[in-house]
Amino acid sequence: MLASANLYKSKPSLTGRLFIYPSVKIPAKKPDAFLIFLSESTYLYKCFNFYKNPMKKAIILFILILLYSLQTIAQPHTVEGFEDDFTGDAAWSESESENSSCKIQDGQYIIEHKRSSMSWLFTKSLYINPSKDFYIEAEMTQLTGTNDEGYGIVFGMSGIQNYYSFVVTSNGQYNLYGYKNDVFFSTQEYTKVKGINKKKSANVLGIKKTGQEISFWVNGKRLFSQPYQPFFGLSIGFVLNGRMKVAVDYVQVKQANTINLINQSSVHYTKENLGTNVNSSYGEIGPVITQDGKTLYIDRRNHPGNTPGNDNDDIWVTHDENGNWAKTENIGAPLNNTSHNFVLSISPDENTMLVGNLYNSDGTPINAKGVSITHRTPAGWSIPVKLEIEDYYNDGTQVSYNLSANGKILILSLQRKDSNGENDLYVSFLQKDATWSRPVNMGRVVNTFGDESTPYLAADMVTLYFSTSGKPGYGDNDIFVSKRLDNSWTNWSEPINLGPEINTAAWDGYYSTPANGEYGYIVSTHQSIGQEDIFRIKPAEELKPEPVVVIYGKVSDKETGKPLEATITYYNLTTNEEVGIARTNPIDGSYRIILPYGQTYGFHADKTGYYSERSSIELPVVKTYTEIERNLLLAPMKVGSTIALNNVWFVQSKPVLLSDSYAELDRLVQILKDNPNIKIEISGHTDNVGNPKQNQKLSEDRVITIKNYLIAHGIAANRLTGKGYGSSRPIASNDKEETRRLNRRVEFKIVSM
Repeated sequence: MLASANLYKSKPSLTGRLFIYPSVKIPAKKPDAFLIFLSESTYLYKCFNFYKNPMKKAIILFILILLYSLQTIAQPHTVEGFEDDFTGDAAWSESESENSSCKIQDGQYIIEHKRSSMSWLFTKSLYINPSKDFYIEAEMTQLTGTNDEGYGIVFGMSGIQNYYSFVVTSNGQYNLYGYKNDVFFSTQEYTKVKGINKKKSANVLGIKKTGQEISFWVNGKRLFSQPYQPFFGLSIGFVLNGRMKVAVDYVQVKQANTINLINQSSVHYTKENLGTNVNSSYGEIGPVITQDGKTLYIDRRNHPGNTPGNDNDDIWVTHDENGNWAKTENIGAPLNNTSHNFVLSISPDENTMLVGNLYNSDGTPINAKGVSITHRTPAGWSIPVKLEIEDYYNDGTQVSYNLSANGKILILSLQRKDSNGENDLYVSFLQKDATWSRPVNMGRVVNTFGDESTPYLAADMVTLYFSTSGKPGYGDNDIFVSKRLDNSWTNWSEPINLGPEINTAAWDGYYSTPANGEYGYIVSTHQSIGQEDIFRIKPAEELKPEPVVVIYGKVSDKETGKPLEATITYYNLTTNEEVGIARTNPIDGSYRIILPYGQTYGFHADKTGYYSERSSIELPVVKTYTEIERNLLLAPMKVGSTIALNNVWFVQSKPVLLSDSYAELDRLVQILKDNPNIKIEISGHTDNVGNPKQNQKLSEDRVITIKNYLIAHGIAANRLTGKGYGSSRPIASNDKEETRRLNRRVEFKIVSM
């Protein structure tokens, strides 16, 4: 997002060095979005070979059909290029400092370099397909300053370390130079030529690619040409090599490109400003909405209510109160300090948060690159702790993150050795030791030659929203949506542009949505109260995430009813694979987890000294967004406690275990191994349907089956007793099936410890 930073190097005759580079880039006066940066058709074949399980094949087939239908309604829209006459809002930087100034004034972009040495760049990202022919043109007039220092067009730029620069001087010279990996190079020395206008007269600079040749023009005259050299990136802009002031009348890029859209006739976006309780005359950026849609975290810049001594960013929070947003409040210490503070992700249970930058143990900022995680405690948020990521490095100057709803997937925007151009999207996985795996490039469908940033993985774990400059759009970075096609995390559907109602000629990033997908929260300056404001829109159905099920409830002590602070684990009962983790609220024991459709899940709470009675739910087909309450009980581990094995199932009318029971029994095995003095009595129960003697025999045989399973997994037989009770001990009515099924159960009781 180089449009938002003024950077300067040494003069082009010297090896340049970065002099100033802000850790959080300052946006243009009125961008439509602001990006937070930390300091620092073969698919079908692949899917069906990856998934051996028939159910998974069916699920993936459904997803592919869904994605195919999404693509069939996609409507290409051709744009001929980009032109900015500085009468609209294309998010060029506007700022004033002792080194430079830049502002939009009377239909011109007035840029000034106030130093006699070094160069200053004013740039922004703008989509150009470097493999196709193009033409870049800008009209520039030097108003004041030295005559023998160049001014002109910067192009093919990827950060301050890599760019090309075509310049002219007021005494009639031109030059082509650049930097590659921060090393200066020149392909055309300063050359005197007729046709370059003097100071206070306009010059039209042009850069034209035709085939494998690139030529350079001034005032309609071709100066020279050379073989086309590959771009470093997609940023373009202007450079001033010495003390001078220049007016830019317009800049344009001519190249026909096709924007991938859904059928716009079905789209009727309305940007709804969240109002003065949320937005102010200062900049509100980086919205992160909770999965229930009731709490919104924002990054507020330069506000007088920020942490004393913090001229940067603070985290603020607001809550939905009967359909209206309450007055935002500063979240306070320890999350806010004198550094740049902002939220990147919030877990569905709202008890874990990913935040920018690093913290000392006392909450003060660390001047180093990284990202941190914090948890809710009875006293408030804990001091954030650094996420440890294997082989973490970033060759670029920008980075952004997103943590998945299940807390096990981290999406990163980085520039690494295997990046396709500027920043690419990478995925990292939570390891058993709580560290994160080496980032893996997410592939060339989502990653481009341009800059990919601000990823947001929806609650369905399939739908990815992100910003990119590397695909045809409406100006600067646009927001796109793509669908994950398999579990490799490198196969994605062709991204679809969210459309001109959201994407503008300015830099557009961020898209945050609750689990139901009803609203998308974005940043815009159109009809804003002051600077950047938070808005929400109702997206087209085709752009929403897949439906999910939200399981919520409270965890409490089975005997006392007291709410408990615990960890929630949920897993795929078919594969016994852990799917995600969550935490309960440390005060009221509430929890919330999100389950995508298509599997049968088990979930339970864990707390030292307790045994959880597990719950399960079957979600075999895609339906609609649903919320289900399931309260979880934790039984104290003490003599006399009776605990139900809710996720143990048998073949109907037989003492044969179903494979979905293994996860529950394996957990019991581990409990017994961790507590070698515990002895238990296993009891089997049936309902009252059928022959009582057969029910009695069935319950006894099932107890034997469980005992044999435990013994086969290393539990001594003398620690296990058991008895079948048939239908003699019901815990619910046998009159209806929904209550009768509760009587078909297996339990164990602790008889000694």
